[in-house]
Amino acid sequence: MTSPLPRRAVLALAPAALLAACASPLPTPYRLTPQPGASNPALTARIAVRAVGVPSYLSQSGLLKPSPGNALNVYDNAAWAGDIAQQLQEVMVENLSQRLPNAQILASMGAIGAPPDLYLELQLLDFAPDATGTLHLAVQLAVRPANAPAQSPAWRLKTLTLSAPGATSPQALAAAMSTLWAQTADAALPLLTGP
Repeated sequence: MTSPLPRRAVLALAPAALLAACASPLPTPYRLTPQPGASNPALTARIAVRAVGVPSYLSQSGLLKPSPGNALNVYDNAAWAGDIAQQLQEVMVENLSQRLPNAQILASMGAIGAPPDLYLELQLLDFAPDATGTLHLAVQLAVRPANAPAQSPAWRLKTLTLSAPGATSPQALAAAMSTLWAQTADAALPLLTGP
């Protein structure tokens, strides 16, 4: 027969039980996913996708929700499954690999260090929903031969602005971001396959 816990032990356990009862649920992780696009088998170059530059307000674990004006609010109990800049780079590699099946697409500074023929560089300027839930993307793209000097006219540059409605939940935001990022891969193709 077991004896009841002493009163002192019960009192010592009470705060821990209260904290456990009040604990927040773990956040649901979300990720970006590659999206299909038109295939271009003509390009056979080795392309390195550089680390994606992101604004400091995106370098957080929370998913931004529609907010008025200059406010930046995040969804409760929702978080990115990993670093957003790294996700953007990895998904761009996957999107381009699907679109350029005969090219070799690598993540610059990734595990495979093969020397590239071309670099694709991306700098996000904006990637957030407005108060209505419309997601806005502004991104600068640059393509250059791996051996081109910084001032070379061989650089090909483009600024792209896109938007998508319906980013009104964490799932919808991740899906809309994935769609716009795939459209960015589509916009990069003419730069990669150009003269």
